[in-house]
Amino acid sequence: MTCKNCGAVLKNGERVCPACGTPAEPKNVRSTPILIFGVLGAGLAFSGVFGLVFSLLALIRSRAFARETDGVLFGKAKAGKILAVVGLALSLVALVTAGVLLALGLAGVELPVVPSSLFR
Repeated sequence: MTCKNCGAVLKNGERVCPACGTPAEPKNVRSTPILIFGVLGAGLAFSGVFGLVFSLLALIRSRAFARETDGVLFGKAKAGKILAVVGLALSLVALVTAGVLLALGLAGVELPVVPSSLFR
């Protein structure tokens, strides 16, 4: 990878150009969309499908980012990937829970109801 400011060659994993001090940023892939998709994935996780979609988009973008930076994730890209993994896990839990409750309801199983007196 080369520095976008001075053109110096950067070694694998270098985050800052040793010649001019400019932070290394991949040429084709920006890190901000990864963070945005990660936040949306984690935030919408309990909606099920939407959280799953945004989390997967963040993971796909982070993989492209890692290819551009020789396998290194940093800054917003790293935070976005962490949020995407959390969002993916929570989305899967929400979808499995909804599926189990739906299956129980279709099977005629009556679920216990919380007494309203607990909320007074």
